Amino acid sequence: MARLRMSSIAVAALVQRDTGLDAIVQITTRDRNVLGLQSDLLGAAGLSLKALLCLGGDPLKIGDYPQAKQVSEVDVLGLLRIARSLNSGSDLAGNAIGAPTAFAIGCAADPAAADLEVECSKLRAKIEAGAAFAQTQPVYDLGALERFLKREEARAIPLLIGLIPLRSLKQTMFFANEVPGVVVPEATQNRMRAASDRGPDHEKAEGLAIARELAAGIAGLCRGLHVMPMAKYGLLSEILAAVPEKKQVG
Repeated sequence: MARLRMSSIAVAALVQRDTGLDAIVQITTRDRNVLGLQSDLLGAAGLSLKALLCLGGDPLKIGDYPQAKQVSEVDVLGLLRIARSLNSGSDLAGNAIGAPTAFAIGCAADPAAADLEVECSKLRAKIEAGAAFAQTQPVYDLGALERFLKREEARAIPLLIGLIPLRSLKQTMFFANEVPGVVVPEATQNRMRAASDRGPDHEKAEGLAIARELAAGIAGLCRGLHVMPMAKYGLLSEILAAVPEKKQVG
């Protein structure tokens, strides 16, 4: 969301070191040129990180530094091709890098896109450029997810379906109106609005109830679930408890 955070490569390396679990590194084209992108990817490989999520990055205007200069020397397809090239043992200029990298290369997808034809066309291009899995925007509409999963492109690679638990009406409306690619149905907005009328505790409880319903529904449709608790990590166990055990994923 274009906000200042620790390098995702450093965070992923720390998570992997402390837990022994693989982490997915987010790499955006927004802030680096092709030299910087390739340097970061080689650094990630040197730290034994194995998975990338290749993104354009949210617009700077919605973040902490709206005055900052955007780079975006290549688009997401260009970044995917760079990662694929490094996996083949050469950099973007065709120079050998020694041992090839071995990244699982991921991209973003939006099941609730207003124009599903355009979204699937984009996903197809990302797959052709090297994407081997996809993570989606937060999903709040299971019907939209079902329609998306019927498409050939959505079935071509593994998917991790995004889920951000709602905590307040204010957050809900921010996601609905300000965050690119996130669609919050009117019915969900109304549930949070009714809860807001009863106070903050009711807002949190209703948001958790919605998250649990979504987690169970997503598990019935897709193998992968990507929960983003927005620093409220205690919610994870409550959300995942709604997922049937045989489908439970992190």
